[in-house]
Amino acid sequence: AKPSKGLKATIESFSSVFLLTLVQLMADHPEPVDQLEEEGNSTGTSIVRPMPPAGKLGGYAFFREILKSPRHVVAPMVDQSELAWRILSRRHGADLCYTPMLNAAVFTRDNTYRKINFQTCPEDRPLVVQICGHDPDLIVQTALMVQDHCDAIDLNLGCPQGIAKRGFYGAYLAEDWGLIERIVRAMHERVSVPITCKIRVQEEGLDTTLRYAKMIRDSGCQMLTVHGRTIRQKGQLTGLADWTTIREVKRSLDIPVLANGNILYYEDVDHCIRATGVDGVMSAEGNLSNPALFAGPQHLPVWQLAEEYLELCKQYPPPGSFVKAHLFRLWHACMKQPAYADLRSELATATELHEFQALAPRVHARMREQAAAAAEYHPAPLDEPSHVAGPRTDVPPWLAQPRLHDLAKDEECTKRPASAPPEPATPAPQKKPKVKRSWNYCECGAIRGNKCPSNMCKPCCKKQVRETNTPCEGHHHYPAGFEGASTRKGSTHKGDRREESVTGSGGRGG
Repeated sequence: AKPSKGLKATIESFSSVFLLTLVQLMADHPEPVDQLEEEGNSTGTSIVRPMPPAGKLGGYAFFREILKSPRHVVAPMVDQSELAWRILSRRHGADLCYTPMLNAAVFTRDNTYRKINFQTCPEDRPLVVQICGHDPDLIVQTALMVQDHCDAIDLNLGCPQGIAKRGFYGAYLAEDWGLIERIVRAMHERVSVPITCKIRVQEEGLDTTLRYAKMIRDSGCQMLTVHGRTIRQKGQLTGLADWTTIREVKRSLDIPVLANGNILYYEDVDHCIRATGVDGVMSAEGNLSNPALFAGPQHLPVWQLAEEYLELCKQYPPPGSFVKAHLFRLWHACMKQPAYADLRSELATATELHEFQALAPRVHARMREQAAAAAEYHPAPLDEPSHVAGPRTDVPPWLAQPRLHDLAKDEECTKRPASAPPEPATPAPQKKPKVKRSWNYCECGAIRGNKCPSNMCKPCCKKQVRETNTPCEGHHHYPAGFEGASTRKGSTHKGDRREESVTGSGGRGG
């Protein structure tokens, strides 16, 4: 039987309402997708920009809710941004701190390295752990080991040192954008905390820097720190950071951006944020010389900061080399005076925490004597950035202050001559050309032994001998009780001496 006209009209009406409702539901609740947008990369191909995994905040939500919108940030510094120093910096105005750079290849296999370089406590939050390397699997493995003890994990793409070149990490990864994309994407997809990156300005110019920053963002980076110097600006050729490029990077991205470079005084933070529009400012060199840099425009007495740091070292003991480096930086303005020559020599030879604690009161007593005989210091306001107005040169040496570079000399050194220099009147004697040696490297980045059958450096080989009981004639490493003859010329050492060299109690030998 055919349906009546009334029933047919009712069915058609119900179908129309159902379809309209279904369309509205699909619009209000779209099907989950794995991308936000597609943009062109340097090769002209499209980049899929991944969404943060479920339950993982990204971008400004992560910046505000997890990091609490940090304005003052302490940079990752090898052997320098250890736990005691981070706590000192937090107590004097730092909102966010980074750990020292952790080498993924070493961190994943060396327990001693992990204990020395990664320590934290409840007061040490929010915290970002920085990792370096070039192997995506090792980097992710390292990130998984620390993700429960930090708020974010940073990939180092800015280290310009020679060791980074040999190990192919840091700023040198910019030679392979595809590898960077794979590393950041793997970290973003497999690690439970947000991923951030720290880069340098690219030597090829602004356009390359902008495309580089967008590629990193599109791979899953949730916050980007831009050091305004190129890979060549380091050591004696530090020069000035480029705030203009940082400003353009900030304008081109929709994620939080931090600026790094040219921060000598508290006032420089405001000048940098106004000039670049960034969300926060990171300091490395300025913080090392003055951990109270972010506390305000006043310059605190050095003895106050040094004594506070040494007390924290009792609670969170760092290696003696870390402490010595910090004290040299804190005391640098006084230690270069002839009156401190004897104390400077004692500091140079000290190695243990108790030696530094015994030396500090004598250094500080001498500083207090100088301060008592001088008028109270009031810093003049900096109406312009210090690299424009010039640094304060009247700060007394017993007050915390930056270690200044000769920027004119930096600029002169970086200039390229327009033409070749004239030939000298008397030709210099011809030197014998040096034969350039071709080095091979262990997986940890150190130079390997040419005669090592495992192609390892000395420490890695020594560890392998302990674990596998397999001797290495190249490095003369032997397991305990090994009685074979040594290949060393004139050696008469037997198993007892070889056992000492591997399990040994003395020095780095073996």
